[in-house]
Amino acid sequence: MFYWNKTNFDGLKQIAIEYKEDEDLKLFAEYCHYRDTGIRKIAFQKIEEFIKYCESCSLEKQQNISLFLLEIIYRNQEIHTLISDPLKKYLVKIMQFRASSQGESLAYQWLGYLCNNIDMYEKGLKLDPANQICRKALLNSDFNELDWQTHHLHESLFIGTLDHALSTLKHACILLLELSDPNDKKLFEEKYLYYKEIISAWIQYKKSNMTVSFCDWCKENELKFKPYQTLYYEK
Repeated sequence: MFYWNKTNFDGLKQIAIEYKEDEDLKLFAEYCHYRDTGIRKIAFQKIEEFIKYCESCSLEKQQNISLFLLEIIYRNQEIHTLISDPLKKYLVKIMQFRASSQGESLAYQWLGYLCNNIDMYEKGLKLDPANQICRKALLNSDFNELDWQTHHLHESLFIGTLDHALSTLKHACILLLELSDPNDKKLFEEKYLYYKEIISAWIQYKKSNMTVSFCDWCKENELKFKPYQTLYYEK
């Protein structure tokens, strides 16, 4: 039988096994073990012990451990309990220190990831235009914005201004130019072309007499876009 959280627990088990002998990460591995087995109280004790161990190290070593751990967390985002709130706060503190003391792209990249902060990603990319994590995060942000603006078009409603959408589309196009991974580039280019086409269709629709809905106008013009379903709730 399929269990929706199986990937999370399998991942915790694998991380626990992989790092149980690591001098710096063995307490983190124990946290993963106890989260996997469902013993939350001991798991959170272990993460507190891990943070205290890190804090007993030099600042340089704390940063190295944090950077290594962030790579693990980023590569395993399907393990949604891999990072607890106390650990997140600690990692944010270390990356804030690194950003203020070194002003490097990597620190802003991880602050963007930990805090879901677009401004941090933008700073990271400005410091290092080759930073692909920052670039992809900003592309995702642009396409999420475009998705939000267009998700009521099936009701012939465009959210926000067309100028804002066109500006976002242009920004995404610029970001795409230096995306290095071919698979990522193909995926994002498909998204870019989709939103470019649907926004172009909306512009043409607005220029028409608009006697029919946008959906019917698209059918008449043999244009196909992904279906949306809007749910309204009564108070």
